[in-house]
Amino acid sequence: MEKRNFFYTERKQFKNIHEYLNTCLSNHADNILFKFNKNGTSYGKRYKEVFDDILSLEAALSEWHFEKKHIAILGKTSYEWMVSYLGVMNAGYVAIPIDKLLPVEAIIEQLQFVDADCLLFDNDYHDVALKIKEFVGSIKYFVNFNEKSDNMHCLYDMLKTPHKDIKSEISPDTAAEIVFSSGTTSNSKAIVLTHENLASNIAYCSQVIDVSVTDILLSILPNNHTYELTAGILTPIYFGATICLNDSLKMMKRNLKTYKPTIMIVVPAVLEMLRKEILKAVANQNKNEKFSSAMKITKILKKVHINVSRKLFGEILEVLGGNIRTFVCGGAFLPVEIIDFYTTMGIKLIQGYGITECSPLVSANTDRNGERGSVGKIGGGCSVKIVDNEIWVKGKNVMKGYYKNPEVTEACMENGWFKTGDLGYIGKNGYLYITGRKKNLLVLSNGENVSPEELEGKLLALDCINEVIVFGEDDVIKAEIYPNYDLFEGRDIEEIEAVISKEIKEINSLLPMFKQIQKIKLRANEFEKTTTNKIKR
Repeated sequence: MEKRNFFYTERKQFKNIHEYLNTCLSNHADNILFKFNKNGTSYGKRYKEVFDDILSLEAALSEWHFEKKHIAILGKTSYEWMVSYLGVMNAGYVAIPIDKLLPVEAIIEQLQFVDADCLLFDNDYHDVALKIKEFVGSIKYFVNFNEKSDNMHCLYDMLKTPHKDIKSEISPDTAAEIVFSSGTTSNSKAIVLTHENLASNIAYCSQVIDVSVTDILLSILPNNHTYELTAGILTPIYFGATICLNDSLKMMKRNLKTYKPTIMIVVPAVLEMLRKEILKAVANQNKNEKFSSAMKITKILKKVHINVSRKLFGEILEVLGGNIRTFVCGGAFLPVEIIDFYTTMGIKLIQGYGITECSPLVSANTDRNGERGSVGKIGGGCSVKIVDNEIWVKGKNVMKGYYKNPEVTEACMENGWFKTGDLGYIGKNGYLYITGRKKNLLVLSNGENVSPEELEGKLLALDCINEVIVFGEDDVIKAEIYPNYDLFEGRDIEEIEAVISKEIKEINSLLPMFKQIQKIKLRANEFEKTTTNKIKR
């Protein structure tokens, strides 16, 4: 029997995304849904305008014959991308967000694998689309977001299609989207998420993320990931909030100042990057001592329930636009030192745990129900149990399965429970703690198991380290480190290694012997990353 958590305020559970969008877009008709920059000009689209475009796209798509109704979407985050994504699901078709950073060969592999019928794409990927047209025979329709060329359709022509009175009877068990986990089809899985999966997770996200009609979100994460799509796009629509579209990570600093967001959906790497930007701004203003004193004073005053964060840090928070109130963080282990940094400055930090197969949110800390260092209590309609230190999840948010891969689906499911591959435990008062990934676990000859993510989190909290991988070799725990070379300007490699070794010695002093890092190796360049900016192990 599923356990439900009494402390979350219940939200309406919609049957499908069609019902959800039709209700919410109508309820907030005059509010601004999307803000974006296009060719140097700023635009704002109201909920009713977005609804109008979605219905036109649905009407245009209904005139075409699809074998599978599998509609792939490729391109940078843009208004056209968002209308395509929402419009496809609203019509009852299956949206397939494609990672724009993949090589064309990998994109072709994925599209062939999921039997795509149609591709909607950004004009920047026109040459890629021509290559896809040559090799993916299942795709009968190609739609360029911006222009008509090479016998391809244009999205803006489709958005002129008169609305039809289309009543979509979509079963909750119908597939809404297929999302690839990572990489190419040789090492990734195509995850099928249903309308019920997404609707249940939106309901949960809306309980834990404190959003209001006046809030402004800045969308910065990849548009092919469920974390951004469910928590950062679909959920704010429930409240009538405004979502500002970030052109690229290069433009994030500019967009922070332009849009002045109140809420951001982030991953630990983004929080670490922004932390360094704040510290850089402090140093540039020669306010290191003042900042350090303010952090100490704030921590002391908070113990007696006096909050002066905004007064002391208001000026420095202009780096983030000046209005940021909440970060919602997921995707990887988050060191408590990073949590303390932001919360001391008065920014609420909601740390969640999710996985694509669970649509994705499983648990989250809130300001009302939080436990430092944990990823919160289990979400509404979802249950968790720990089996041999592995986290298993059961509930309405758990995927339908892996597309065309019944063997792998069967292997990761047991009596309705999904085996996440993540390691963790449930602590006092029912809070969930993540300790690492099962496949990364270091098993030592003395029988002890060490999670490299735990140690990496401690090292990444040091200003002198930018990136790190902890690994085991010959029963010895080692760390390969990419230092923060900006901090060591003018110093040779021996000096840098001496400073980092001293810091690690202090960390080791607080760890049991079997967990201690015994050797380090410094590298000259950053680690190779996945398209989600995670280090390739």
